[in-house]
Amino acid sequence: MSFREILGQDTAKQMLQGGLRKNAISHAYIFSGPSGSGQRQMATAFAQSIFCTQNADDACGECLECRKVKHGNHPDLHYVEPEGASLKIDQIRDLQKTLCLSV
Repeated sequence: MSFREILGQDTAKQMLQGGLRKNAISHAYIFSGPSGSGQRQMATAFAQSIFCTQNADDACGECLECRKVKHGNHPDLHYVEPEGASLKIDQIRDLQKTLCLSV
């Protein structure tokens, strides 16, 4: 997923790509919105752009890192989505455990 593939959301794309170009990425981002508004696609495009070894502000889609994200097996990319109406504490504990083991 690249920023080029996302329709709309121009302000968000410009902000994220600007951070990539300047190598000024914050320590955390929250992508939120109603279901179907594209937050997962935007988060994936951003993550793939960070991991990409070829381009400065968008994912090439071809390098090994981009292919790992595309196929859902990048070891450093983890999604946490609500189970029901909200995130559960056990989801966060599981993520913490996974992240501690991956260091």
